[in-house]
Amino acid sequence: MKIFKNIFSDIPMFFSENKFNRDLEIKKDHIAIKESIKNIILTLFNERPFDPEFGTNVTTGLFENPTDFSFYVENSIGTALVRYEPRIRLLSLNTSFSGRTLSVDIKYELVQTKNIENLTIVANIVK
Repeated sequence: MKIFKNIFSDIPMFFSENKFNRDLEIKKDHIAIKESIKNIILTLFNERPFDPEFGTNVTTGLFENPTDFSFYVENSIGTALVRYEPRIRLLSLNTSFSGRTLSVDIKYELVQTKNIENLTIVANIVK
């Protein structure tokens, strides 16, 4: 029997309730890390009172040309993930922007288990 020493757990962003014990539902392991990555990417600068540089500021580049915007978003997301999510090692990051929809494809390795995970986040950007 394998015993895990470090099981990651986080509280979900929307504070969902566990139906069995009526307590907060806890996200664990790779699901907790995916939630953390989503939170980092979808949080704008200055939204966290005591850490104004937490997150990304993807909406500031909306009025740039598409090539510069893609570079800015990839750089912003990559920097934020390296800084705020030490449980992963970023392998690849690709963004595409169509109309008002931003799509982010992330491939990363879990540092502890060496498992490779993929995550796609689609966000509608309001101008």
